[in-house]
Amino acid sequence: MLSRRALFGLGLSRLTERVQEQFDEQHPSSSSSSPPSPSSRPARGVGRAPSRPAGVPPPAPSWPHRRGAQLWAPVSDALPRPEGAHVLEADELDYDLARLPLADEEYDVAVSAFAPMFSSDPAAAIAELFRVVRFGGLVAFCVWTPAGAVGKLLSLAERREPPTGPGGPPTAWGRDERLRHELERHSDDFELRRLGLTLEFGSADEALDTLTAALRPLAWAREPDALRRDARAIVGEGDGPVTLRATYAMALARRRPA
Repeated sequence: MLSRRALFGLGLSRLTERVQEQFDEQHPSSSSSSPPSPSSRPARGVGRAPSRPAGVPPPAPSWPHRRGAQLWAPVSDALPRPEGAHVLEADELDYDLARLPLADEEYDVAVSAFAPMFSSDPAAAIAELFRVVRFGGLVAFCVWTPAGAVGKLLSLAERREPPTGPGGPPTAWGRDERLRHELERHSDDFELRRLGLTLEFGSADEALDTLTAALRPLAWAREPDALRRDARAIVGEGDGPVTLRATYAMALARRRPA
């Protein structure tokens, strides 16, 4: 867990402090003057893992390409996880977020880096995250925005192969008006923060290989070679190191009280 000072540096301290204070009021025994050490933090994904009958495959997960998890680990690590809270680490579930096999109000907090925007139904995925947290609980997730390198790559894939599923293209969820409209359905207390992530690679080829494997619309493109050629204009050429700037929005919202 990042310290409060680190979260402040990301511009998230105000809501995070409020979440922690309210959680402490409801869970007095969990209050602490300092964050836990990494070794004392519960392992992610541990707890009430979804179960399914033997031989029945799970629904398609929202985040099938885990190779990218290391790239945006700083984004995931910055999502608020109040000490002692029962946290749903949605990115680690082998299920589509639009159809979570979890009980209502089961968690205090639900977090996801970027899975909702790649779900089979992003609006349903966001609704599911709110459903599984208690009233007043926190939902925190991120979406790539169009201006950065990742957003441009996603837009390129969408132009070549327009999505047909519910909710429109993933990049639509990187726009404030779309996010605000969706969050207002579930919350009266939310914030959107525009942030950035620096991605460094040894070469343009490494950048293309890694991002193609990590981003679902690129990984599942029908004409990957053609897409890769077009992506060169975004990633660049040459054998030297490549630094890309990705932009994203972080949504932090409390579930509307009953």
